[in-house]
Amino acid sequence: MMIMASLACNMAVVFRQQFPNAKAEIPPFENSKNPVWNNLTHMSNDQKVLQVLITSLSQFMGQINQIVLLGSNSEQVSVTGDEIVDGDTATRTMSAGSQTEVIQYNSTDCFENKKGSCDKENRVYSLYGQFKGLEALLGMLNAATTVISNMAISQQSDVSLKLPEVQIILSLMIYDLRGGCTKYRAAILAEQQEEKNMYSTLLILFFIFGLIAQFIGFVFCLIPT
Repeated sequence: MMIMASLACNMAVVFRQQFPNAKAEIPPFENSKNPVWNNLTHMSNDQKVLQVLITSLSQFMGQINQIVLLGSNSEQVSVTGDEIVDGDTATRTMSAGSQTEVIQYNSTDCFENKKGSCDKENRVYSLYGQFKGLEALLGMLNAATTVISNMAISQQSDVSLKLPEVQIILSLMIYDLRGGCTKYRAAILAEQQEEKNMYSTLLILFFIFGLIAQFIGFVFCLIPT
């Protein structure tokens, strides 16, 4: 889930005033295996280039989200084009009744990113009251990036910080989406620790049973009666 947070945070970066200006000045990353970040395009000032980049990024983030939720072996998961991601195995993190399911879908008022962030009213642009978990925030993010992508298709390049969709992306990254991703990650780690503790308990029990079996065998089979 932290991968999603990292990807989403970079979506806001593309709207900042950056350099270089000329496409010829953007060198490729020869060792990059990622379909989105294989050069320094995100530092360009050409808004059309950035709009195309954010389209690819939105698709890539959606694929990462599916892998995190359903696992890499799910039939619903598609190839991302990233050799590291596609070459690794991810277990399913979503299960009925789990804390991850609660974070993903249950209604909540806030995902706290840092202390006191939930006390701020209207912290996320156009979000008021409760929302349906992390899924709702990701839906807002996807809708905002889709609007910006469609502007590229219709050859509109007037993307600025004043655009509502940009404000949605930025505020999500600063507050609830980032906090939700952090909370989801913590839930995964807690579940993994619980499983680890369970396996450790089983190993101890098997060890005790083994000692008892050896003792019984020694007493009844080896000691003369």
